[in-house]
Amino acid sequence: MMVSAFVVLSVTGLPQMFSGSGTGGALLGWLGGQSSVRAIHRGAAVVFMAVFVCHVLERVYRVLVQGRPFRILPGPQDVRDLIDEIRYDLGLRAERPRYGRFSYAEKVEYWSLIWGAVIMGASGLLLWNGAATAVLTQPVVVAVARVVHGWEAVLAVLAIVIWHVYHVHVRHVNRSMFTGYLTREEMLEEHPRELEEAGETPPVVMGWRRSVRLAGALLSTGLVVCFVVAAGWWMSLDPSGLVPPEEARGTVLAATPRAWGPSVPHDVSTRPGCGGCHGTRAAWPGPGFTAQLPAETCLSCHAQQ
Repeated sequence: MMVSAFVVLSVTGLPQMFSGSGTGGALLGWLGGQSSVRAIHRGAAVVFMAVFVCHVLERVYRVLVQGRPFRILPGPQDVRDLIDEIRYDLGLRAERPRYGRFSYAEKVEYWSLIWGAVIMGASGLLLWNGAATAVLTQPVVVAVARVVHGWEAVLAVLAIVIWHVYHVHVRHVNRSMFTGYLTREEMLEEHPRELEEAGETPPVVMGWRRSVRLAGALLSTGLVVCFVVAAGWWMSLDPSGLVPPEEARGTVLAATPRAWGPSVPHDVSTRPGCGGCHGTRAAWPGPGFTAQLPAETCLSCHAQQ
């Protein structure tokens, strides 16, 4: 589910970010236009964040309730393994480092996913209803969230294409995502130290009363998070959101020196900061830009729909 959601988010998100380019505009048209793409993007975002929240709750349950070690946390050994890996690649070491349950590279990729999910989720929630965000905070928050959301997405896609695809699908085909297992030969090559540690004493499981209390707390947390996400999605379906359009326009107008209007030339250079919405001057879409951008996006900068 996370893989599918990530692919859909990438396919629908990048064309919106680069809508001024020929490729981005063509993809938007092929996918049904801006409104359809935004609806698909939000639906995939809900799936992605739901899987992320379930994963976090499941990890907390396994560590606190079942007493399992959280071995994917980085530590000093990972730094030593990285140095030894570089020495091995340069021919200064005869053998590769002996990794345990997780190598330093797997830990970097895992925590990059966690970091990216938090950043993308927070900035995406702010962008779901730009008018309400601009009123409840400051208009600049919408612009900052847009920049962070877009370029973090570019970083995530590049990391998957350049790093993950090569190490997991090209260098050798790792099927553990579907099977849950590695062969013994793969374990000897990738995680030999884990084989040596397989005979360790299993963790002690805490009493059932505390287990029930913790499980209830985790379930309550998950329900609250799901409610917040669902409320944000519901507000995003209505351009006015929490704030009436007139009030939103007035508030943003008060914070904006000049409202955008027909008398102002369609030139990025006349409005500092317009590049955050519309890209460079060369990519400026012209007088028909209102049909290519969502209303609340323009409203967060220009105070008029």
